[in-house]
Amino acid sequence: MKLRILFVDDEPRILAGLRRMLRARRDEWETAFAESGAEALEILEREPFDVIVSDMRMPGMDGAELLAEVRRRHPEMLRIVLSGHSEIELVLSSVGPSHQYLTKPCDAETLHSTIVRAAALREILADEKLRSIVSRLEHMPSMPKLFSALVEELGKDDASIPQVAALVIQDPAMTAQVLRLVNSAYFGLPREINSAERAVSYLGIGPLSSLVLREGLFAEADRALIERFHLEEISRHGNDVASLARRLAKDAGAETIEVEDAFTAGLLHDAGKVILATNLPDRYEKALEQRVAGVWSRELEEELVGADHGVVGAYLMSVWGLPSTVVEAIAYHHRPSECRAQGRTTLTWVHVANALVSGRSTPCHVDTDYLRRLDLASKWERWQELAEDLHTVAEDA
Repeated sequence: MKLRILFVDDEPRILAGLRRMLRARRDEWETAFAESGAEALEILEREPFDVIVSDMRMPGMDGAELLAEVRRRHPEMLRIVLSGHSEIELVLSSVGPSHQYLTKPCDAETLHSTIVRAAALREILADEKLRSIVSRLEHMPSMPKLFSALVEELGKDDASIPQVAALVIQDPAMTAQVLRLVNSAYFGLPREINSAERAVSYLGIGPLSSLVLREGLFAEADRALIERFHLEEISRHGNDVASLARRLAKDAGAETIEVEDAFTAGLLHDAGKVILATNLPDRYEKALEQRVAGVWSRELEEELVGADHGVVGAYLMSVWGLPSTVVEAIAYHHRPSECRAQGRTTLTWVHVANALVSGRSTPCHVDTDYLRRLDLASKWERWQELAEDLHTVAEDA
């Protein structure tokens, strides 16, 4: 089925240029064009679309207002900004209502790859209601202590980038947001940034303060939900898996980018649990009851909730534009054999690290066939030693 995309821009020549540029995509995309936010909303009332791509500065209803309204009326749609304006404040104001930000001029290949990547996981997140819920999210909730510490640090006259980075890398929600922003086309980086530490250094204190203190894109988790779903435990588990995944990748001689990917994906691998707990609490609680009873399975989670937590987390990270290696590891961390990627990847380290960390308290499935295909099954004892060393260091700290 063709992807249906609506382009919105108040300049007719821009729309004409898009029409010409996208003729080669007629076999895979159905496109429509609107010259204002009001016209775009009228079109959306008449027929459904999968993606909207909008300019920011338009008379009447601007791009941020349009995308916010689209999010309210059609939350399942992917929302992308395509703008020629370079003010950082304008970019920050678009982060909430949009999923991704592209800059003009934008070549056909960049536009195509961005839309295709953002839409890639729609097939595996088949539950339409769940997809709508995830697509409308502006942020994930942070743990209150970390959130308060971040607000306090950013409020100082001499706020420290290293201190801010040290807080951000402990929290999956904060990490996802800074990577979402720094990897937008606004910054025009030659390659993706996959480390929250480097993202914080690149963004600087000013933009981060705007995101946290004014735009409201960082928020603390509800304390009742923290207790009900043990969200602090999920956060600690993510930190443990991240540290071990990084250790495993380093021990294997992986390149720096793969080591950074392993940490980030490990930190975010259970993001779907937080999303489900905060947006579908009753349905997710039923799934957890089955886990406590010892009968949990991925298939049961899919039946009760609509998708397994790996897919839910990966879908949000995908539409937010996080690196594909990180998204892949989140999606398949419980079932690596189903991933199309060949060879040893970030997924390998996250799958193994999750099994080893989880195995301290409960049995956790390890895909031994997957490890055998990679000729890594013999490494298990070595990995157990690394996990134990890391656990001992953490206990002594």
